[in-house]
Order: sequence, then C-alpha cells, then structure tokens
Amino acid sequence: MGPVRVISLSKSVKLVLVGAVASKTSVGGGAGAKRTRQQAVLDEAEFGEGGKDATEAEVDGNATGDAAAYTVYDGMLGGGDGMGASGAAEAIVLSVAQKKRAKKKAAKKAVADGQACANKNVRKVPTQATRELNTTLSRLARGKQLSMCRSAFAAASATGLADAWSHAIMINAYASCGDGDGALAALSAMREAGHRPCVMSYTAALKAPCALGELDRAKFVLTQMEDDFRAHAASAGASDDRQDWLPNVRTANTFFRGCLVAGGVADAVALLARLGQGLWESVEPDASSFEYVGTLCAQALQLDKAARLAQRACGGDGDSTATHASARVRLAICRSAALIGAWKRCCAEAAMARALLEGGDDEHRGVADGHALFRQHQREEVLGELDALEVLAAAPPPRPAPMALMLRRIFPLPSASGGLETSVKLTIGALQQRFGLDSWCQRLTQRASKRGEDHKAGESEAAALRSRLHRVLGSEGRSGPLDLDAIFSEADAVDSADGVTSAKREYRLELGCGVGEWLVAQAAAAPKVFWLGLELMSRRAHATAARLAFEKRSNVAALIGDATHTLERWIPAQSLEAIYVNHPEPPHQALTKASTENAVPEAVHMLDDRLFTAAAAALKPGGTLTIVTDNVWYAELLLSILARHSIFEPAGSRAVESKLICVGARGVELVSAQPGAWCRHEAAGASSYFDRLWKTGLSVHSAVNERFVIHVRLGGSQPAAKPKGQEPRSRKCWLG
Repeated sequence: MGPVRVISLSKSVKLVLVGAVASKTSVGGGAGAKRTRQQAVLDEAEFGEGGKDATEAEVDGNATGDAAAYTVYDGMLGGGDGMGASGAAEAIVLSVAQKKRAKKKAAKKAVADGQACANKNVRKVPTQATRELNTTLSRLARGKQLSMCRSAFAAASATGLADAWSHAIMINAYASCGDGDGALAALSAMREAGHRPCVMSYTAALKAPCALGELDRAKFVLTQMEDDFRAHAASAGASDDRQDWLPNVRTANTFFRGCLVAGGVADAVALLARLGQGLWESVEPDASSFEYVGTLCAQALQLDKAARLAQRACGGDGDSTATHASARVRLAICRSAALIGAWKRCCAEAAMARALLEGGDDEHRGVADGHALFRQHQREEVLGELDALEVLAAAPPPRPAPMALMLRRIFPLPSASGGLETSVKLTIGALQQRFGLDSWCQRLTQRASKRGEDHKAGESEAAALRSRLHRVLGSEGRSGPLDLDAIFSEADAVDSADGVTSAKREYRLELGCGVGEWLVAQAAAAPKVFWLGLELMSRRAHATAARLAFEKRSNVAALIGDATHTLERWIPAQSLEAIYVNHPEPPHQALTKASTENAVPEAVHMLDDRLFTAAAAALKPGGTLTIVTDNVWYAELLLSILARHSIFEPAGSRAVESKLICVGARGVELVSAQPGAWCRHEAAGASSYFDRLWKTGLSVHSAVNERFVIHVRLGGSQPAAKPKGQEPRSRKCWLG
C-alpha cells in the first residue's frame, strides 16, 4: 500500500487517501470504459499465482449525476487494505471545485423534478457530521477493525446520522473481514432503513462468498441484486440516474473470481454470455473478464472456447494489460493441451503466448514503479512455465499423456455431508465439470477406436476412477477420513523396491500449496515421503496436479478444500509426520506492531485457533508444524495464537545462521532464518510464486529476502483429540 496522505477539504472534513490518486475512472463498465493503471495492477494481482489474492479496490468512479456529489466526496467504502502485488488501494476524489459543481447540479435537478426528499433513490447531500462519520467508518473498515466499525455505526444509527453510504461501508467492512453472513445482514438492514442498495453495495456483499468459493451464496446475492434493480427500473422516473442501480464490470469480475476459486466453469460462462444483454446491457467485459473465464474453460478442456476468449481478451488495440491477459489464457490452454497429449496444440499456443508477451509491453519498459515491477514479474512467471512446457513437448516419443496420473492425484473434497456414495458422486461431478473428465474419456475412446482397440476405453477410465474413489474417500459406506494409502496405491511396486511398505509410509502436508512449486520440489528431494498439498482455489490445485503429472511425481497428491474443514473431516487422526505453511495470507497486509497496539484486525485468515486444534489432531506424536512468512507482524501474531495451544512445544532445532526475533509461551521461538533441513524443508532453497514476488522488492510490508520461521512439534503425553467435523463456514476470527 502506498503512503497515507491526509488532505483537508475543509476545516472539519478530512479524507484519507491511500496510494496514488488516479487520473482516469471507470464509468459503469460500459463501452469505452477505461481502468486506472492501479486497478489494472489490482486485477492482475487477484489473478496472480500463489497463496495471496489482491483485494480489489472499492472505488471505480461509476457514480454520476445526482449521486456524484456524495459518492466522489467519500471516494471509498473503506474495504481492501491493498493486499497483493501492488499493495495499494485506490481512492478517487474530486477536487473541491468539482465537488461543489456536482453538489449544485444534484440540488437543481432534484428541485426541478420535485423529488428532493420524496425519492429515496436520489441521495441527499450529507451533513458534515455524516461525512465525518463515514470517514471514520472507512478508516476502521480499511483496518478491518470490525467491532469498532460496528459500534460506531450503531451509535450513529441511533442518532439518525447514518445514511446510505454508511450502510454501504458496513456491508464492505463485513465482506472484507470474511463475514458473509454479516454482509448479507447489513444488506438487509440497509433496505429496512429505507435505502436501496446500489451496485457498490451488492458488489461488496459478493466479495465474501466469492473469496471462499461459495457460489450458491454468491448466486443468491447476484439474483437478489438483479431483482432489486429490475424493480427500480420499473418504478424509476425519467430524472433518476440509473447508473448506480445497474451492474457493472466489477460486479461481474467479482463473481468470476469466485468461479475461479470454486471451479465454476458453467456459472462463469453463463454470466459472460449475459453481459451486454438485458439488465447487463451496459456492461462490456474487459480483459480480466475474458482471462478469468478463458482460464476456467481451458482447465475444463474446452480448449477452442478458451482460445476464442483469449482472442477477445487481446482486443486488438495493443494495450499491454489486454495482451498479457490473453497470454495467460494461452498459457492455460498450453498446459491443458500438454496434459491430454495434444503436443502440436501445446507448441502452437506457447508460440502465441510468447508473441503476446514480447510485443505488448513497450509502454512500461524502463519504468521503475510498482505497476511495472509487477507486470515484469508476471511476464517472467509465464515465460518460465512456457519454457518447461516446450521442453516437455520436445521430448522424444513415446510421450504418454500426463492426464491419467493427474486425475489420480487430484481430489476435490466434498464440503457437504453425506455417505460414501454421495461423496464419490460429488467428486466425480467435480472432476467432470472443473477438470474435463468427460472430454478426456471421449478422447481416450476416439484414440482407441483409431487404433482398432477397446472402443470403451473412456468408459473403463471413468469406472476405474469411480472405483478408486470408493477406496480413497472412506470405508464401509462412511464418508471420510481419507485412506491415504489408497491415494498412492499405484506406487506400491515402487515402494516394495525401495523397502517402503504401506505401514511405514510417511505422510506430510502443505497447507495452501498454491501452484505446487515448493511441494513438488520437496517430493523430488524426498521421494520416499508421500506429500499432500491442500489448496482452496481449484485453479491453483489444478496447476499443482498438472505439475506433478508433468514431472511424474507419483508421491504427491493435490487436495481441494478449506484447510480447517479438511483437517477435521478428511485427514485421519495422528497420520501426518509434518505440516507446512509457506507465506500464508495475513488478515491485513499493511499493519505493524505499533499500528495494532489498540486494535487487531478481525478479518478471517487460515491460521486461527480452530485450525491449530485440527492440525494438532492430525499430527503424530512428535510431528512438526513449520510456518514460514515474509511478514514479521503476522509472525508475531501467530506466535501469540500458538501460545493458547499448550500441546505445541519447541522443535529443538534452529538454523546455524539465524536471528532470534522473540520467544513465545513454552519457549517457542520466532527466528529470522532461511528454511532448510533444520525445519524439515527437504529441498532447501525451493521457491514459490510469492517468495519470488517479494524478492522483487514490490511490497513495502513484506521482507525482500528475510524469512520468519516458527518451528514447533506436537508434545505432551496425550495426543490431541480429533475434533468433530463441521461444515465449512465463513469463519470469524476475533483476535485480541
């Protein structure tokens, strides 16, 4: 996040601006809309590989007409803290003169129409007290201090100070903290107070379920918005400004990002088809829209459809944002083509991706700002994967398609309760919808028919996978926990040769494995250990499974699901030798110990009390937990949370070249050191997307080269009790 500046607009009204003030705004996502450079960075950071997604800026300057006087005055809903590569949240504020002109225009128009107070769809210019309230709410929401934000809002509501934007800020505050239930409740409270939620309010409410991949809830919010906006359109007078009560491209992209998490290919394609029609008539998809949906289609083996979307993403105007988006879709097609053994298609897509990357970035070369650094980092990441895929495609035949191994090493774990048969059915359905199982089986049948072999090869493959899932997902009709031995059953012959019997197998788990670089490197360094990678986002888990299949690492598997729920329901008790967490996402990126002395952010994050309890239950006695982060503030926060779990104790080892940062309860140390064998990192120096990203120096809140490590083991005479499984939820983390 950029430097915080306080600008005085009057003697008593102040606005906090975070990062750069953009010169161009996006108007409703319609034709000809221009995104700021800062927003382009944020959109790309959201799509970046690894464990941390950017928080999309809340202000897009889409308010015009009557609402402009107020919308632009506040400039933000106070949501996002600038997480991600650019580390900046955008705030767009008109000058004082512009604000006065907009205010006069709104007042004249309202008086002329006789609707100054009668029509609640026309926002009244706020009082100074309300402006000050909303500035305070925005500041608290940015800091993700939900309790204080909620208290301030309640006090203001009781005195009549809260207006429509106060409600909108509260919706965004809940959503930014991962409290989807709270965001929906705030949306209802806004209606009950007589305010009609605008597009920014609905888009904010979409964020929480989309971040967790809860598409059913996201679709509920989307449907609610559409019904509300249609009702508004039917009752609106000619003088009403409809722009605030129409969906925009940010609304669509928020939903598409939720589809990326959940693997919702069909839902994303369906919404994209509706853009430009009906209620969405004014919404023109941008390069990010095509990138998100194109990537999903490529992942589902809908390669031709993905190629058309890559072409649309490119646009044709030579804009580097568009060409880079198109190149990333081409990379996704290239990866999937390699998986199914379509080597010519793989090479062709790689060549097109290279051409896009080499010809579309002239405007940023030689510019040393955060935007250019991030763009260069993205470019190098794509080129690196293209290099690996081209080497794979150039290998001499026979080159068996890696898809067969990938499908046996990726497990979209059901979140719904049910018996074994239900779990198998849901998992097969996910493989079909997200990862193209049906297309793969059809391809197998066609290949076999051409060779005059079994014309039911595809059916045999599907039946084999179904039978295998019955063994992996449970036993005796019960769903869960996983049979870890059954996951790696094809490796039995190798195990016997190496003297590793099933009873002696060692299992280790990485939480939030991203695209699997670190995980697969560990598997290569320790081939007799069996490695599991757990990732919430389907897109990343697919990249992990593809990577292990390309490298023929049969001792690795990718699990898809919420970390806490997976540990509680699917991982057998006392089954793991080690658990690793690398570069976890903090509840807030831009905080320091000094800035949180009075209030700690209340945003949901993975490493909370419930997860540590579940991790202790999954570890064998003496098993280790290792956390590596680039953020010292977050490391100290995690040390304080671990203090509440007395079963963890110091692991008893430290790097030779290390610096002690602080000591927590029971002597648990936080040290600054490079991970290695001392903390059971088998491939010392193995990197990942975010490890490389922070080494560029892009973020002022993440250390460039310094890494902060907590390394503990499960102690105590009694093993931790296995917690009862619970349904995944939007977990609220109240940290004190």
